[in-house]
Amino acid sequence: MTPATWRVRLAAVLDAMPELRTVRSTNGPLRGQVLAGTLFLPASVAVGADTTIVARRVVFAGRTVRIATHGHALHLFAISSVETPAAGVLAGTASVITIDTSGAAGADGTDGADGTDGTDGAGGAGGAEADENNCDGADGDSGADGTDGSAGADGQHAWDGDPGGELSLDIPDGSMQSYDLRALGGRGGRGGSGGNGGDGSDAFFSADQTCIGANGGNAGSGGNGGNGADGGMGGSAGNGGGGGDITVSVPHGGAGLVVAASARAGFPGAPGRGGTAGRAGNGGSEGQPGGAGQQGQDGQPGYFGSDGWPGGPGAQGDLASSGADGQIRIDERD
Repeated sequence: MTPATWRVRLAAVLDAMPELRTVRSTNGPLRGQVLAGTLFLPASVAVGADTTIVARRVVFAGRTVRIATHGHALHLFAISSVETPAAGVLAGTASVITIDTSGAAGADGTDGADGTDGTDGAGGAGGAEADENNCDGADGDSGADGTDGSAGADGQHAWDGDPGGELSLDIPDGSMQSYDLRALGGRGGRGGSGGNGGDGSDAFFSADQTCIGANGGNAGSGGNGGNGADGGMGGSAGNGGGGGDITVSVPHGGAGLVVAASARAGFPGAPGRGGTAGRAGNGGSEGQPGGAGQQGQDGQPGYFGSDGWPGGPGAQGDLASSGADGQIRIDERD
């Protein structure tokens, strides 16, 4: 059995079906098998699941019709006619029926959380006081090191785009409507950005010590700065969804009724950006030496603490690919 002969070869079966002698109308989403003698539909039709329509007459309420399936398959077989108000009454006023089975775009990945900054080092404690008459001042303690920042979290992977739904359409003889058919794959989602690395903390100065005894106390060294943390890796991009297959049977000489048909695959999403590197913490400054007593010398100054190391930037997320294009077949009946 071919698209050109199914009406004739199945005529006895179709005539025996009581469902094809009923009149139905619906405003809600279509789903499953929809059988009717006459099926009245609004100008904007939603499809909530894979759907097959078999009806002798399909009558739309508006001249500009849009059927959106959100990626579900749709098979539309009108035995006798597809009708829209005033279609063909005036020259050049044929209505347009758009059937869109395109898949939805993939969801974006969520961004990774930023790392936390390190905590600052505490100042060093002062040395113990010496006897005011005959002892040297005690040395000051070194400042505490700053702590490292924590790494940024990785961005989450994006979702792939949904594939376009399969679309089958049989345009009855005598039809004058134009058809715009779309079964596009959904675009892949964008990968989440990696979290930024936390900054290393700064170290504090060291303590000094003054004594009025003999010699002043030596100053403590500054603490080392904390290291910056690495940025998180970006999330992988989502793949584009595949295009759905479109199969159309048109009357003899009616190839021009299909004014547009596209089954292009969805484009891939963008990969997530890597997080920025955390800043290195600064080393603490040296302490001041203790002052000399009445008969002594000033103490020695301390040393500057070392700066920390900066973190590294996070890597970009992985690239994705497009889906496969769907196949388009338009058969003209003899």
